[in-house]
Amino acid sequence: MALQSDNAYAQIQRSKTQGPAAKPTTSPKEQSLPPKIEITKPDATSEWCIGSTQTITWRSTSISNTNLKIELLGSDRKPFKQIAATVPNSGSYSWTLTPSQFVFGQGFFHVKISTLDGTLAGESPRFSLGKELTLEAPKSQHTWRKGSTYDIRWFQGCATTATQLKIELLNSSKQSVVTIAGGVPIRSGGNHYGNIHKWTVPPDTPSGKYWMRVTAADNQFMSESSFTIEDPLVTGPISQGITIIKPDAASEWCLGSTQTITWQGTSPPSTNLKIELLGSDRKLFKQIANNIPNSGSYSWTLSPSQFVFGQGFFHVRVSTQDGSSFGESLWFSLGKELTLEAPKSQHTGRKGSAYDIRWFQGCATTAPHLKIELLNSSKQPIATIASGISIRSGGNHYGNLYKWTVPTEISSGTYWIRITTNDNQFISESSFTVADRS
Repeated sequence: MALQSDNAYAQIQRSKTQGPAAKPTTSPKEQSLPPKIEITKPDATSEWCIGSTQTITWRSTSISNTNLKIELLGSDRKPFKQIAATVPNSGSYSWTLTPSQFVFGQGFFHVKISTLDGTLAGESPRFSLGKELTLEAPKSQHTWRKGSTYDIRWFQGCATTATQLKIELLNSSKQSVVTIAGGVPIRSGGNHYGNIHKWTVPPDTPSGKYWMRVTAADNQFMSESSFTIEDPLVTGPISQGITIIKPDAASEWCLGSTQTITWQGTSPPSTNLKIELLGSDRKLFKQIANNIPNSGSYSWTLSPSQFVFGQGFFHVRVSTQDGSSFGESLWFSLGKELTLEAPKSQHTGRKGSAYDIRWFQGCATTAPHLKIELLNSSKQPIATIASGISIRSGGNHYGNLYKWTVPTEISSGTYWIRITTNDNQFISESSFTVADRS
């Protein structure tokens, strides 16, 4: 029936353009078409930038003289904000996405257009609104130490025509000090985590407050944040009599795994040592072992209950009991192999709608693939959504996603999504709700 209606609609539109005999009044055939509102923009591919002006477009049947209202719905199809209270049924509306009304990096929404009495409505597919650039690191609470290397990180929440950005260091008055990098590639679409540029703080930089700024090459988008630069906490050598071999700068150790800390030194084997874990600022985070023999190695199990994060950066320190002889490792990472980021327990998936199943990797793994399963409320598998999905070889990876359409035939209720590496060593899961389309 929908196809017949569309063909009839097309015939009517053609007849209106043929010759001087065409009349602007509504024909009997057009009057027979059922009232309809169909949104053409935004569509499922739209990635609109907060701060931009976009055109919402639609087609309507048999309601040409009716005023309409336009609303923005959340991904759960509940009202988020009113875009326009009453507009003519002209087929388009220009909408400016005021940044003060969207205090997030990225969100997923639907546009709803309806008659003023609500008796007729049309909804767009799910699409995304986001900030073109959101600087994730450094932040105002961060202190970066001279001579140390850090990740400048940013996130893209919408599509842009700019292909590159530049990164600048600014002083406390936001005057440019130096261009850290230019011509850094920008990915073509939105929803991208994991954009990083490694930067070593120059040792001769004066201590104090600074700003980091990232700017798209077309100067249309910018993000900046303040942070502090200070002297290193350890000004002398980080090795005095003991040299740490593992972990090294390439180490990405998984929470829940057992790793071997290794070292060498000049102290006799009878010397008892202690091993500590230091944060990226070289302050004590936790004690790993105390009063152990100087054997050159120590087996350490990374209990997940002691590390409640996706990924962190640390140093290992091995020292004598009196601290007269010590060694510290280079900066390395500890993380979860798999962290399911979406869906979460507060999320509702509507039948027939498409969503991103997203996960994060915080450490290296030998498993090359993972599978995604749908479980019922008792965590019994219902279906394998996908298998053989490639896992990146290293950690610190955002932006892993798989697009999934909620089946229309499943019952409403609580479900679980589970991701598992193909060697069954790592698993992450989360509950969510399935509901009918509203």
